[in-house]
Amino acid sequence: MPGKPARRDFCARPRGGVVGARAGDGSHAIGLFNRTGQAVKAELNWSDAALPSAPKVRDLWLRKDLAKGEIFSTEITSHGCVLLRVE
Repeated sequence: MPGKPARRDFCARPRGGVVGARAGDGSHAIGLFNRTGQAVKAELNWSDAALPSAPKVRDLWLRKDLAKGEIFSTEITSHGCVLLRVE
């Protein structure tokens, strides 16, 4: 069963953006993007994304499970992105 197309459905920011999509298995793929020429700190409150608090989160680029919490916070390099799988 295929997932749904990605869309900017929450937290769009002028210096970057957040794009989310629901996968066919019920999880969510979330991309955080930095469109600036310098590193930025990005925070995402799961409730803003209509996701359960403290979900299971995996960084797909690092291939690493992340600590559970109500807010996801990271530094994104210049013109970089972070791709997460959230259950």
